[in-house]
Amino acid sequence: MLSLKDNIEQVKKKELSDAFAFKQQKVDEKEALENTYKLLEEQMKAELTSGKINPTVMEQLGTYKKLVAAKIVEAQKAVDKAHELVLKAQENLREAVKERKILETLKEKHIEAQMTLERQAEQILLDEIVSYKYITKEGGS
Repeated sequence: MLSLKDNIEQVKKKELSDAFAFKQQKVDEKEALENTYKLLEEQMKAELTSGKINPTVMEQLGTYKKLVAAKIVEAQKAVDKAHELVLKAQENLREAVKERKILETLKEKHIEAQMTLERQAEQILLDEIVSYKYITKEGGS
């Protein structure tokens, strides 16, 4: 039973690791979108300061900038959801560790109780041996 709990704990650790990796992937995607957004802003500023403004290019950059901004919002939602998955995986791991520790404690208590019973049985046996030797010694004298 304890090895089963150990295996469950290992699975929960893997799930937590996967959740962290998934969250990091979503954070990286969001950062890439934010970098793209900054580059678009810089391109728009460069276009405005160039002295020769092309309305078509400005419109395209503006449209793309709005699209990237919407994707950033979606990416933030994905990061938040991934964070919730990490929290859930952490809680699942905490529970698995708790259950394993409970079983370990129970196993230790069982072993202790078993050893106490064995010591008691051994003591009874020794007492019987001593009594037998005493009786045979007394009877033979």
